[in-house]
Amino acid sequence: VTQGKLEGLSLSSVDFNGVDEYIQMDSGVAQVSSLTTGTISAWVKTDNTAGGSQKIVSSSDKDDASSDISVFLTNDNPAKLGALVRDDGSKDWHAYSTTTFTNGVWYHVALTVDGTGNKLFINGVQETATYTSGNASSTEFFDDVTALDTLRIGNRQDSGGQEYHFDGNIVDVRIYNTALDATEI
Repeated sequence: VTQGKLEGLSLSSVDFNGVDEYIQMDSGVAQVSSLTTGTISAWVKTDNTAGGSQKIVSSSDKDDASSDISVFLTNDNPAKLGALVRDDGSKDWHAYSTTTFTNGVWYHVALTVDGTGNKLFINGVQETATYTSGNASSTEFFDDVTALDTLRIGNRQDSGGQEYHFDGNIVDVRIYNTALDATEI
């Protein structure tokens, strides 16, 4: 860990086809699986705001269909930013932005989690999130999901296989071991 950023978990721009392309970073699972606080951030430009759920960053247990942490675009039309943490099917928390996404436009997205709760940011502005489980005070993060063994950019892998492929560009993915504040984001 150097200056709060987990080294080796950053990449250059990638154009994902929404069908079968992703980046597998399973060697990074050991670096993130014990994080109790932190930030996941990326720049994204979607080509499909009306498609199904599209994972930006996800870490999961590949032998379980419902143990993961992820930042994603929702299957709403138009898509919203979403984030969730769940362990063995129990949704610890699940949040959605109010801001919607437009095809072909770059957005900076971030999720922060610390001892006081979680926050979603789009283009540096904190969202007023809607929760289907948990709330803004929910503090579950990577360490609350047992048996993490995958870390992906552009999709998720679980016991059902590869799913939720991103359609568009993702650039500058970063995972920090601290919850950045609005100024840092």
